[in-house]
Amino acid sequence: AKNVIRAVRTEVAGEEEKRTARNQCSRRCRGRSPSDCCHNQCAAGCTGPRESDCLVCHKFRDEATCKDTCPPLMLYNPTTYQMDVNPEGKYSFGATCVKKCPRNYVVTDHGSCVRACGPDYYEVEEDGARKCKKCDGPCRKVCNGIGIGEFKDTLSINATNIKHFKYCTSISGDLHILPVAFKGDAYTRTPPLDPRELDILRTFSLAVVGLNITSLGLRSLKEISDGDVIISGNRNLCYANTINWKKLFGTSNQKTKIMNNRVENDCKATGHVCDRLCSSEGCWGPSPRDCVSCQNVSRGRECVEKCNILEGEPREFVEKSECIQCHPECLPQDMNITCTGRGPDNCIKCAHYIDGPHCVKTCPAGIMGENNTLVWKYADANNVCHFCHPNCTY
Repeated sequence: AKNVIRAVRTEVAGEEEKRTARNQCSRRCRGRSPSDCCHNQCAAGCTGPRESDCLVCHKFRDEATCKDTCPPLMLYNPTTYQMDVNPEGKYSFGATCVKKCPRNYVVTDHGSCVRACGPDYYEVEEDGARKCKKCDGPCRKVCNGIGIGEFKDTLSINATNIKHFKYCTSISGDLHILPVAFKGDAYTRTPPLDPRELDILRTFSLAVVGLNITSLGLRSLKEISDGDVIISGNRNLCYANTINWKKLFGTSNQKTKIMNNRVENDCKATGHVCDRLCSSEGCWGPSPRDCVSCQNVSRGRECVEKCNILEGEPREFVEKSECIQCHPECLPQDMNITCTGRGPDNCIKCAHYIDGPHCVKTCPAGIMGENNTLVWKYADANNVCHFCHPNCTY
């Protein structure tokens, strides 16, 4: 009986020791003693007290060590006041840190390995790695034209197939728009095509025949790589003869056939002429956005009289006859230039704070720097960022 009581007491004492260890350890423990706590990075037990002794990591595993995050790809450089490439940086592949993403995986701008890029991103080969980059406008999408692929037996764009050309950035083949498309076809149960739906094709070159249009509106057309241009029988169409089509051709044997459209004198008499802000290279329509090139300067796709250099919003500078917006961190100056070029380091004066040569919205706070140290800065009375003392805590 004494032996049974002694065994029960020993078992109870052991359980109490375990509870004591658990209570004093923030996560897991490997033994009964309070000194047997696992590191906070361990998720399921350990063989020792260090983050390299975990059986399973709580967040990420970097070789043999468990970490909160993988080593960042970029580090703050206190000398240049910019982010530099971290030679020790790694990508996150699931819960593992890797120097290179596995084959058939791409890298996101957050440093993660994924199977495919997300919406509004496209895949690109850069520095020997496949990366996801944000599309500048609509992402590239190659579509079949009329007579090819799913449109092999189709004669024209119509109300039922127009949606397939939405977001296309390149057409493999031709686009045909026949008058019957706007009337519909009862036999094939095809409803009439609303002309407004043709806005989908605004950026493509077409063979335009027998349509009731006043302008082509192909303001984004930069090149016709192959094939001829036929613009005929559009009795209300103006502006087509103002274009120097040869400058758009990709080969020397391409030809144009522009005939039986509205008489040029009638166009001039009714005011269907290029805007005064257009250059002599012609236009696609009546507005300053339809110019092939500008007489003075351009803002985006629109020709304008002048840029917002000394007044107006947003403030701008001129680069190759184009109005470029100053960086948002540049403070607009009264009747003076606001910036001398692109970027936050070309401001005449900062809107918020100054970090070295750069204008910034806030001083760096908790940004990863060299030797895995966090960079913290404060602003003085002149809004200039300075390093906090090394003894400061956060």
